[in-house]
Amino acid sequence: PYPKGNMDYVYHKFVGVGAFNHKALEFYHTTPRGPIEKIEENDSFRFIENNVPIYYYNCHCRSLSVDNHKDIAGVEAIMKGEME
Repeated sequence: PYPKGNMDYVYHKFVGVGAFNHKALEFYHTTPRGPIEKIEENDSFRFIENNVPIYYYNCHCRSLSVDNHKDIAGVEAIMKGEME
């Protein structure tokens, strides 16, 4: 969750690549969705809500998202090499 009206804070984007061993996949398959996973629609919460540790690596890289039409120009400029 985030404050939709106030974006005056440092936030991090999440770009995920998941790696799961057989035991984790079996747990995921046999465990029902919890209330937070249902609300957030984020499958990581299946582990978190059941006290199964998950690990993330903080990647110091630049990423852009296209959430609305005005974001397209920035991405196109980067693709053309006009921005860093």
